[in-house]
Amino acid sequence: MVPVNSIIPLTDNSINAISIQWLYDGAFTGITSPVWNYTVTAGIHTISLVAFNGGCSDTITVVYFSAGTAHNLDSLFMAQYGTYMFNEEGTCIDKTPDSGFIAGGVQYPWNTCGQFGVLVKTRIKGCIDWSKNCVSI
Repeated sequence: MVPVNSIIPLTDNSINAISIQWLYDGAFTGITSPVWNYTVTAGIHTISLVAFNGGCSDTITVVYFSAGTAHNLDSLFMAQYGTYMFNEEGTCIDKTPDSGFIAGGVQYPWNTCGQFGVLVKTRIKGCIDWSKNCVSI
């Protein structure tokens, strides 16, 4: 777990790699340089480094989680819970038995067509307990 807005310096230390790619949630970021300074937003972040040499590749993956910053109860629905690669819109919110909230909405990825359902469970002041994308196949 890392604080929101932390900058994480990621460095390629692979040996004999001809080229590399950084992935975010399994999608190529367009970054092929050996250093990437990643800024953490609220939510779960899966970052992978893929190293290539000839017909071979090797991948290492790390997962970061940031609960975000607590919000005032009257501004919870205006909070930002997504990532830079998506446009998201909240459509409903309800109180949970533990005095937190569950919010539902729609996520529109920038690099693909379509949309996904999104659920975010927060604590009473808005910090994330968990989130889930609902994708149909």
